[in-house]
Amino acid sequence: MEERVPIRSNEKAGKGRAKAYPELRAMCLEYRFWPRQQLLVDDLATLVHSSATPVREAVARLAGEGLIDAIPNRGYFAKALSAADMQHNIALMFMLLRNVVERPDILAAWKDPADDRSPHTCEDAMAASELLFRGLAALGGNQALTAQGNRILDFTRFVRRLDLEEPRAEASMRALTEDLRGRLVEGDAAAARAILDATELEVLARLGAVVAEGLVRSMPDDVDTRPTASPVRAFLAPS
Repeated sequence: MEERVPIRSNEKAGKGRAKAYPELRAMCLEYRFWPRQQLLVDDLATLVHSSATPVREAVARLAGEGLIDAIPNRGYFAKALSAADMQHNIALMFMLLRNVVERPDILAAWKDPADDRSPHTCEDAMAASELLFRGLAALGGNQALTAQGNRILDFTRFVRRLDLEEPRAEASMRALTEDLRGRLVEGDAAAARAILDATELEVLARLGAVVAEGLVRSMPDDVDTRPTASPVRAFLAPS
């Protein structure tokens, strides 16, 4: 299980401007801030060992991407994990993939991007499915759709990883991914569509329980969680 992000200056220094945005973006995608936690620039700068200016630029960019909330006259706040948002993103991802496999002219150009190693862990299974999905999203040559597909994979990675921690879910995803690879190589659009439909139904059926687990993991354990409290400040207190 991922540990809650301690906002302390006990990590290696010198991460600077270049790393402020990718580090904070990764933390948001992993829901490593508490739900609705206020994200104060000075505290985030301490976390990533940066000055305030690149962090201010980073949080503005993250708000523009919809990864955090910007509330006028109040500041920036971490998002809470939302089943509705995840369902929307997952449904959109499969819609994009189906749009590709249903076009014979595009499917004929398919080249399997995966290697021949069988996945042995949930991380392997997720990496294999992502490689396949990214390859499909890029197949049509539409850069906007490719970017949207990559964005959705980023936004849903946290719940997809939690889902694949369950052995039966991991085994099912591994089998479906391998089956889809085979049908794509054969150019069998109907079978590929059927596999995508089945995979989407499976993922959505488990989504409620997965999001519930994600919410538990993203909740604080032992500090004041009143709305007026700042968990960031609490972490900054001397231990």
